[in-house]
Amino acid sequence: MMANPMAKTWTKAGLVRRRLKAGKPRQKDLVLSAEEAVLQGYGLLLAARKAMLEEGITTGAEDLKAALVLMTPEKAKVSEVQVLGIPREFASLPRLHAKATQLERTEKLVPLGIAFWQRDRETDDEPTVWVQQWLVNPRAEQATREARKALEKSAGKDTQAAF
Repeated sequence: MMANPMAKTWTKAGLVRRRLKAGKPRQKDLVLSAEEAVLQGYGLLLAARKAMLEEGITTGAEDLKAALVLMTPEKAKVSEVQVLGIPREFASLPRLHAKATQLERTEKLVPLGIAFWQRDRETDDEPTVWVQQWLVNPRAEQATREARKALEKSAGKDTQAAF
């Protein structure tokens, strides 16, 4: 018997995803520095954790992970994405900021968005991965698809992938 594909949207975790993805899709690029991207990402992680608590999901760290996604710029010779896990503790943000800033300077990577990895304990399905994009051009769409795959494979850990 085949499972209903809509079942994931009826669960508490599905309600959290809908709340985080709510709103009109971005129509033009939002260009952020590495520092702004790290702070925005941490803010989104806090919002996701709050939404989970409001839905009664208390399992926490093992069920929701967020990552900052950086990509090579438009005219780069190589096309790659870097996925950097966002720490749950505020005190660990300087390490993420240092790493993102270094990649911004040396590799000329630009912030693409924030990727979320979420496990739904009410279903037996694979974890759900989505990216809230700041860049919306066609190249960014391609990078987003690759970042989603990379984060899914790494289960929320730092990784990189070519696209």
